[in-house]
Amino acid sequence: MSFLKQNWIWTIPALILWGLFSLFFARNNPDGFILFRGFLFSFSITAALFFIQTKLVPKLANFSLAGQIFFKTVLYIVSILATVSLVFILFAFYSLSEELIIGEMIVRFANTVTLILLSPFSEVSTGDFIPQRIEYLFYILIFSFVIIGLGSVLISFIQTRWTHDRNVAQINEAQIKVLQTQIQPHFLFNTLSTIVSLVRENPAKAEELLLDFSDFYRFSFGAMERKTITLNEEVVFITNYLSLLKARFGDFLTWEIQLDDQCKKTELPVMILQPIVENAIKHGWQEKKEHFEILLQCAKNKNNFEITIRDNGIGFHLDTRKDFPPRGHALYLIRQRLTYFYHQKNLIKFQSFPDKGTTIKINIPA
Repeated sequence: MSFLKQNWIWTIPALILWGLFSLFFARNNPDGFILFRGFLFSFSITAALFFIQTKLVPKLANFSLAGQIFFKTVLYIVSILATVSLVFILFAFYSLSEELIIGEMIVRFANTVTLILLSPFSEVSTGDFIPQRIEYLFYILIFSFVIIGLGSVLISFIQTRWTHDRNVAQINEAQIKVLQTQIQPHFLFNTLSTIVSLVRENPAKAEELLLDFSDFYRFSFGAMERKTITLNEEVVFITNYLSLLKARFGDFLTWEIQLDDQCKKTELPVMILQPIVENAIKHGWQEKKEHFEILLQCAKNKNNFEITIRDNGIGFHLDTRKDFPPRGHALYLIRQRLTYFYHQKNLIKFQSFPDKGTTIKINIPA
């Protein structure tokens, strides 16, 4: 019922088309099926236009205004022509089936196809053997196939463009969320408070943290204008981030970084690893008075660079969370970004055990 309430307006053009088609059939081919024919034509056309308007037109939003007008016009024309042709063929076959048995109709139609295909090379006329109606039906079928093929190509192009634009939007959204995470008030205020507290006690350490703080935010804002960075740059960024946290938590937070020389210059999407480290600290380190360690490794394999981020946090039962990571989660957005950037799926894998920590592995194509 809710569907009918939302789309009742489509009954108006359907009724108008029903009336027009019924009048047309009443004047040109009056029989007992006038209303039924009119209904079938009007319902089919309205259904096709409804599909175009609700499923495809919204996907044209990223095209220019001229492009939207062009594609809408072509889609409407193609859908109407294809629908009318297919319904006409349906009635034509029904009409022929009343005069011919099914077997004879199939034989005649097959003969039509054969003779029409051979007629350019023969002086024999198809009209000598085949009723003109069947020959016309063949041409209408060819026309329908061409129209449907054109419509399929057009729909495929629109769908591909829409999917691409949606992926780009998701990537931009993910990067914006990463940036928003970096400028969250509690992280900003906690870091500044730590620096202020060290100004008198340890001015040298306060100066060092201030430089890390400056580099951290300079990189965060500058990274939004870049698509890729080297793994070494990302590691420096992560080190700055961890250094700022270590100033608060002291020796309770430690990390180790192991990179093959071949890995350091590897290009990867910007801000892929830092959100993983942040997520590990946020969700894996609940007791801040207990030691928490992060290991970041990268090794070169035959066809890829394998990056591993492992922590000794609380972990969780991965088997009981089939939807992990959930939509909108930082790790979900990272997986989407990797899939879009490298055009490959399953580049990131998760492994976690309660009280033993979590391991995340990323395969970067070489």
